[in-house]
Amino acid sequence: MKRTILALATLLAALTLQAGERAISFNKLPRKAQTFITNHFGALAISHIVKDKEVTHTDYEVHFTNGTNIDFRGNGTW
Repeated sequence: MKRTILALATLLAALTLQAGERAISFNKLPRKAQTFITNHFGALAISHIVKDKEVTHTDYEVHFTNGTNIDFRGNGTW
């Protein structure tokens, strides 16, 4: 019983450590998101991009210097 609880706690800790937000560069976005930004927001300067990795999904947040933000799903759809 103790081993089962320990194994579950270890698995949960490992999943939690992999989840979270981190800054990425434009070329690390999915290709679909890169194309969308280039076609529709090409004139705006990007301030920073955040990859938000959760246990069940990944999202991307693109922040522009003028205050505009765009969110993308893990596959790059807006």
